[in-house]
Parts: sequence; C-alpha cells; structure tokens
Amino acid sequence: MVERDVQHTDCNAVSELHWRTDMNERQIEFSVFCIENIALKLGITGEAVYQLLTKDNDILDEYIIPNYEILHTQSKEYIVNDIVEYMKECGVLK
Repeated sequence: MVERDVQHTDCNAVSELHWRTDMNERQIEFSVFCIENIALKLGITGEAVYQLLTKDNDILDEYIIPNYEILHTQSKEYIVNDIVEYMKECGVLK
C-alpha cells in the first residue's frame, strides 16, 4: 500500500472535486494526485493549489482533465513539472 502525504487542509479541495458530475472517478483521483503533488513541490497546501488551478483561471478543466489520457501515463515528476510549467505560462506562478 502506498502512503499518501495529504495535508488536512486538502479536504476542502477533495470534497469539491467529488461533487463534480462532469468527471469520472479516475479523473477525480488523478486531479487529487496532481493537486497533492504540486502542493508538495511548491511547499503550499493542496487547497492553495486547487485555488490556483480553478479560481482565477481554469487550468484544471482546460488542461489537466482534457489531457488526462496522456498525462496519467507519465511519471509523477513529469506530470508535476509539466503542470507547474503550464501554470507559469498562464501567469499563475512566477
């Protein structure tokens, strides 16, 4: 069993994702995986990452979910680096 290093503040983001009816269970799990691992890389909470991906832009719906089939076959490092780079291109991160 793989242990997940989930911060308690991530509960709100996970809860919001589970209410979505436009995503299947695998896409939700992948989104949570991305959020958690980006949070670890950036040293911020999962909730903060979720806000960055959804509130001022639509990276989750316009990039992560549409590219699920391609991204989920890549390594964790590749996925995280790819999304962080995209966040920088969108002006979400510096």
